[in-house]
Amino acid sequence: IQVAGIGDTPLAGLVTPKLTTVHYYYKTSGMEAASMLVEIMETGEAAMCKELKMGYKIIEKDSTL
Repeated sequence: IQVAGIGDTPLAGLVTPKLTTVHYYYKTSGMEAASMLVEIMETGEAAMCKELKMGYKIIEKDSTL
């Protein structure tokens, strides 16, 4: 059985075997969301629709080797 988690938290390294996780770029996502919100507030166009796909990285550790 192979197990993986989401979030790449420090706790994933404390369990045995070390847990493979998916690292999402939360800080970058938050900055982009704030930028979009400011743009909506400045233009007054609440109906603006924008799609932004953020990347991720798989942090492979012992639980899936």
